[in-house]
Amino acid sequence: MLEGLFTWNFIRRTSTEGEMRVGVNPRHRIFEGHFPGKPVLPGVCQMWLVRRAVSEMTGQTLRYGRVREVKFLRPILPQSDRELVVRVVLTPCEQGCYVQANISTADEPKMKIKARFQ
Repeated sequence: MLEGLFTWNFIRRTSTEGEMRVGVNPRHRIFEGHFPGKPVLPGVCQMWLVRRAVSEMTGQTLRYGRVREVKFLRPILPQSDRELVVRVVLTPCEQGCYVQANISTADEPKMKIKARFQ
């Protein structure tokens, strides 16, 4: 379902921190239903971007274990917000890692999350 929605590449990555640039395809079919006439990137897609960044950084396919906090600060509008920045900070733990991450455009924060991945 998300195929063709995003393009991404890391611009900075260590074992505990990463920054990824993400291109958003404003013509993707997901925007036809979310929402017709006023497209917005779904929150679940934003959470998927964070999960993808964490999995790429760790080299493991991890999943959300517990979401401590997630805030969608401003909508991501595909017509104007075509490039996003995903920043991730990892803290290893016994089974997985703790993550603090945010998504922003060049000039404003869009989403932030604190979660445990396993």
